Amino acid sequence: MRKAHRMIHQLIEPFQPSFIDGYNAENEKLALLVRLRWVFILAQLLLIYPAVKLEYLLIDRIPFYIGVNLVLITFNFGGHKLRSLFAQVSVDLLALCSLLLVTAGCHNPFSSLVFVSAILGPMFLSSRQSLAYLTMTALGLTTVCLYTEPLLMNAMGHQMSPYLTITAKVIVLYMLGLLTLWLKACLDRSQQRFERLYKQRQRLNNFRAVGVVAGQLSHELSTPLNTLKLMIDKLERRPGAESYPELRMAKSALNQCERTVRNLFDCGVDAGSLSFKETEIADFIRSICEKWQKDFPDVKLLLEVDHAAESIQYNLPVTPFAQTVMDLLDNAMDASTDENEVEINVAIASVSEGLNISISDKGTGLDEAIRDRIGQPFVSTKPAGTGLGLYNAQSLLEALGGSLGFSSPSGGGTRVQMVLPL
Repeated sequence: MRKAHRMIHQLIEPFQPSFIDGYNAENEKLALLVRLRWVFILAQLLLIYPAVKLEYLLIDRIPFYIGVNLVLITFNFGGHKLRSLFAQVSVDLLALCSLLLVTAGCHNPFSSLVFVSAILGPMFLSSRQSLAYLTMTALGLTTVCLYTEPLLMNAMGHQMSPYLTITAKVIVLYMLGLLTLWLKACLDRSQQRFERLYKQRQRLNNFRAVGVVAGQLSHELSTPLNTLKLMIDKLERRPGAESYPELRMAKSALNQCERTVRNLFDCGVDAGSLSFKETEIADFIRSICEKWQKDFPDVKLLLEVDHAAESIQYNLPVTPFAQTVMDLLDNAMDASTDENEVEINVAIASVSEGLNISISDKGTGLDEAIRDRIGQPFVSTKPAGTGLGLYNAQSLLEALGGSLGFSSPSGGGTRVQMVLPL
């Protein structure tokens, strides 16, 4: 029972979603094809004696029969270098048709394996490749049955043309293949939904981890911070304390520590708690960039607005969204490597997915080691970064029904894309 369960798991594993780093579905499908081919070869070799005994395989055709299986064995040992799934299944289809041609064609009880191949092929291939493979399978079926199709009779007892039955078989073959393609498309959509739900669950788990860390920090920092605050207040009440500016600096630093801890706690976004305002998005982004530019006058900040996006009104939570844009601008500046001139490009465009707001820098680009984990808490490319800025940005955009994406432009650097649905 356990062996059967393990075998079924190995068969369906390449078609299931996997979130393991380095997982490659194509490699898994290739490995599955090799295993299935070994089963096919073993079955063909075991059937030689029964096929000869039942006169499905003539003695003079045995060398060709064995030769086809030897070719498959050789291909199974060296065919792993051929990474194309289409080429792999095409070789199997050619071998199947060749074996059927030398074993009585459509009279062979296993001739229905051609229909099985019409189902298995689309499971491994893309839609376009599947249509090409179905056409090849239909040609193979026609070739196998062209001179061996048994004569059938209609209800009146009249013999029907073999071409009519071959045509019917080709139609059934295409129906099976197209049905498989449709089911595969449904499964792919379900898999995508499952992956989104899985990632959302991971984000919730990460958020719980943030809560645990925040609670520990609160417990560890509250006592020494309160002690320092009491000591500073006591020193400020002493005569002549005004002459010590260090006290004011210490109190300011202490207040900054308190704000930092509070900001660490505030790392979630709830769409129901946001205050929305109808805003002209282009002017709003332009004003944010101008305000940010005043703080960093040495940075070359370029803003490009698509004509179609110039007058778009959008219902936005103004304050959190402005903070998100400023955080992304800060990240772009920190990622830039040119100390002489830092250049950041902001672009607003109306695309098919919605309103696209992109921020690009000229830095070193995303680290491949953490590319897939960007946006998670405590995942950052900056030595002192917490990753909560991108986490908040992604949470905000998801609360608005949008998305946050990352890409590497051809000229280098990183492009962060915020997409808002229209």
